[in-house]
Formats: sequence, C-alpha cells, structure tokens
Amino acid sequence: MNVDDVIMGKMADDLEISRDNTIFVLIAGTTEVSLRQGITAAGSSPESTRITPTVDSEIIGEGRCLSMDEPPMTPEGIPTPAIVSRAILSLTGLRHMIVNGGFSVRPKTIFLETYLDPSRDPGIERSIADPEKVMDAGRRIGRMIDGNYRNIIIGESFPGGTTTAYIVLKAMGIDSGTSSTMPTDPDELKRNVAEESFRRRFVRSPLEAATEYGDNLMLFMVGMAEAVRRSSMILAGGTQMANVANLIRHVNGRTDPVLATTQWVFSHRSDLFRILSLEDRSIVSVMDFSRMKNAGLRFYNQGHVREGVGMGALYAYARIVGFSRAEIESSIDEFYSSFLNIG
Repeated sequence: MNVDDVIMGKMADDLEISRDNTIFVLIAGTTEVSLRQGITAAGSSPESTRITPTVDSEIIGEGRCLSMDEPPMTPEGIPTPAIVSRAILSLTGLRHMIVNGGFSVRPKTIFLETYLDPSRDPGIERSIADPEKVMDAGRRIGRMIDGNYRNIIIGESFPGGTTTAYIVLKAMGIDSGTSSTMPTDPDELKRNVAEESFRRRFVRSPLEAATEYGDNLMLFMVGMAEAVRRSSMILAGGTQMANVANLIRHVNGRTDPVLATTQWVFSHRSDLFRILSLEDRSIVSVMDFSRMKNAGLRFYNQGHVREGVGMGALYAYARIVGFSRAEIESSIDEFYSSFLNIG
C-alpha cells in the first residue's frame, strides 16, 4: 500500500483503503479565540474567521463560495486548504459529508445539523457551555456511519483550533508547541491565552480541560470515538488532531485511531508527535507545491497554512488508491484557477 510520497507508520500500514470503503467527514465550526488579533491567519482578518468554516464547507460541498465572493485567504492572499481538499475529492469521487461543529454562520450547502453553538474564548469564559450535548452529537454521527465504511477520514475547519489545542495539552502537562497557519507561530500569544485561561480556572483532567479550554471538535471526537467500533478512524489534520488523538487515548482508552497529516506539520512539530507516541500510527503526506502554476499554492511550501480541511489525509488517500502525484497536483491547480474565475 505504500507509495513513495506517503509515509505510513507501523499501525497505519495495516489499514485497508480502497475507493469503495472510505468516507470523508468534515467537522466545521468556530471558536471565539480566532477573533484575537494575530492568533490565526485562517481569514483575511480576525472577524472574517467567523465565516471561514462556512465557506470551507461550501467549497467542499458545492465547489464554490456562496456566502462570500472569494475563498478564505490568509492576509497574504494564500488560499484555504479547502481548495486542495475539494480538488482531490472531485478527482477521486470520494464520498463526503459535512457536520455542523458550531457554525457562526450556516453554510449554503447540505450539512448534518447538530445545533451546536460556537466555542467560546477560554481566556474569558468556559469554552463549552454544554459538553454533554457536544459529545452526544459525536456519538450520534458516529453510530450513523459506523460499520458502513471500513475507514472514516475525519477532517476539521476550526480557525484558532491550534491555540485551544495548545492550552488543553499544556493543562495536561504537555509543554510542546502547536502549529499554525503562519510560517512563524504566534507562540507568545498562545501562552498569553493559556495564562489567562488558567488564572480564570485551572483544571488538569483531560475531559475537564477540553471542556474548560478546548473547542467543540475535541468533545465531538471524544463522543464519536465512543460510538465508532467497526470502522477505522483516520484523524485528518495537524496538531489539532494530535491533541484529539491524545484526548481519545485518555478519555476513551483507545490508541487505534490513525493520524494523517502533511510533512509540513509533521516536520514542524515532530517533538509533539514523539511526546504523544503518535509516530507509529501516523500517515504523513510528503506534498510539494513548488511546481504549482498558482503562486498562492506555492506559498504552502514556505510554511504557510501547512494543513487543514483534511488536506494531508485526502492526498494520501488519492495516492494509495492509484492517482499519480502529477494528476493530483494538476487537479488542484486547475480547480484553483477555475475557482478564481467563478462568478
């Protein structure tokens, strides 16, 4: 199953992945942490991050933006990884669904409604007002799809999620950095939010930490891991999903979910993967956008964006089921070019 640009850990190598036995699930929502200046570049401004998961969902579901005129961009004009993910989904025909993880604005595409509220800023107040509601949403979605597919690839769109992941990990005694959408991580800003959060209330237990400082993605995934038993869970993302894998280990007692990411994240925060003992159950896509026609995509090679919307896992899936690197890169470039001319 191995291909030259997809590195499989020992546990990940046991997965059976084919075109007919896999589904991609996108959990999308907001956290008010993203409204802090400089925390994330998942939008042209802090306020615009409220709509990033909305438009990411529309790109995945419809292939175009419906709630704004152009795709979410970093302040430098670098496009959302939803562009990459949608191109690969279109190329491969992989089934997919979108789940409301706490939208600030409902997307204009089909999604599974959970009625979850956006996550709050832990430096100001408890992040999750009703943790049982969030976990129950994860259980229900998990029961709905468990056993219908051998593999469930779960991606995320949560601007500010690497900050909440950092705080939860730190509360659990893991003092390692998390990645971000920027070449230079806003580590000092993350530490400041953590200190504010801990001064407000300090907890150490994994579930309490996720409730007090985290976001809906974390508790949703804890609930989902409780329900999914017959299918393999592939956590598609970077350090946000590394934190999720750690929570599932502590709360659910499970070490079988596999983490799929990009080499841009894995090489950047290899210490975190080592500390969390994730190396053997990781899939790392060695992506290279240096040949892309569009300059915005070439910036990915310089440490911008790095991961998101399941991009690394979907690249690995496409390679494993038989698509060439050139086919994947061409589909991404062509989709982005045509996307910019929509409307």
